[in-house]
Amino acid sequence: MLQGDQHDDARTPTTTGPTPAARPDRTAAGTGAAAGIGAAIGLAAAVLGLLPWIVTGMHLPLQNLWETSVADQDAMPIALLPFNQYFVTFLAALLLTGAGAAGVAARLLRARIGRPGVFVALAVVLLVQVVAVVQTTAVTTAGLGMDRSVGTGGSISASEVYVVAFVVGSVLAVLLGAGVFLLLALAREGAAVVALAVSAVAFAEWVRGFVLPPATLSDPVQVQLADWAWWLAPVVVGVGIAATGLRSVGRVIGSVLALVVLLVGPALVSAASGASGMRVLLPYPLELFAFAGGLFTGSLARGLVAVLLAAVVGAVGALVVRRRGQRTTAAA
Repeated sequence: MLQGDQHDDARTPTTTGPTPAARPDRTAAGTGAAAGIGAAIGLAAAVLGLLPWIVTGMHLPLQNLWETSVADQDAMPIALLPFNQYFVTFLAALLLTGAGAAGVAARLLRARIGRPGVFVALAVVLLVQVVAVVQTTAVTTAGLGMDRSVGTGGSISASEVYVVAFVVGSVLAVLLGAGVFLLLALAREGAAVVALAVSAVAFAEWVRGFVLPPATLSDPVQVQLADWAWWLAPVVVGVGIAATGLRSVGRVIGSVLALVVLLVGPALVSAASGASGMRVLLPYPLELFAFAGGLFTGSLARGLVAVLLAAVVGAVGALVVRRRGQRTTAAA
């Protein structure tokens, strides 16, 4: 006991404030609240990412390699993700959009939830998405016939190649989404705007899938709305660039990289979407890559227009942000 402590009761007036011993409890409560908010962010964002698939009823798309003949998709089992060669880019968009939405929300609330809340949000997003991959893999594997289709080796079936390809692709999308989340939630503005560009490309595909799900009948209005959704990506990227204010070299470099992502990303989506649907070319990889390459280069022209739009929105918005900052400084 320190000298003089024995006289505290006589000398020190009674106070109504919190004692030092109570502070850890208050800190723990604050940490718990931050974790709760982080968990809510992760769960809401992960479910939001899956929403375009949820509203379809979540019946696994019809499969070419299904063991039994099924003509109606409503007769297929429920799956949390759409494993199908015509849904490849839609599948990636579901996962990346959920992670991106969580990252943006975590960044906006970072001052309130701190790093612990951010990592809880990430953990919940990963948990939901991993469960979705595992459940869909189990359902798909149970229904596929283990045949010996043309184009596969004698010791491995086409069904096994099919499932492994989707599992690997889904895991890569989940990992990419985790990286996007961390950059959006924690990185400086220059790196965050690059991650935002990745999310914007996925978000545009997410909206397209919401309006016009892959491999479904459509009307002209749905087709037009789905085409317009493509232009959401440059608008989102432009707003992200504007938010940086272009005030430093790092932010300028990040904005340029974001424009590169905007140019290349949709072209890759177009190439992947078109090539994955060409089942007839799967046994001929050279022809398949040539077909995908043609789609990629053909989409770059439209990508240049998107880059120009994003650059204009970003430059004008950055000027507005700078002027507001100058007025605030002058007023202070």
